[in-house]
Amino acid sequence: PLRQNASNGTTQVVVNGRELPDADVMALQQITGPIVPGRYFITAQGLAGYEGEPAQWNLAAMAQAAGGGGSNSWQSRITGASGFSDGTTGAVFLPNGGIVSTSR
Repeated sequence: PLRQNASNGTTQVVVNGRELPDADVMALQQITGPIVPGRYFITAQGLAGYEGEPAQWNLAAMAQAAGGGGSNSWQSRITGASGFSDGTTGAVFLPNGGIVSTSR
């Protein structure tokens, strides 16, 4: 498990135990809209919710809807990782609960 301050985040948005930095929150908000500070989880399949509760959102489906025809989402049957990209913003959800995000 990562320490909450592993990414030097200051957003009060904690995902899988790690407080996200601004860039990660901005990347996620491209598909989710505003994110309220709190504690969340995201699975390797892109399912997300509030920590300790059932999944409420499918981020892969949301990415596809937010990106129109240009969005691309995927899931690896070998590693269990999944991800999305709309050509500007993207994220990879790792099986261990890690997140890697990109944005231009």
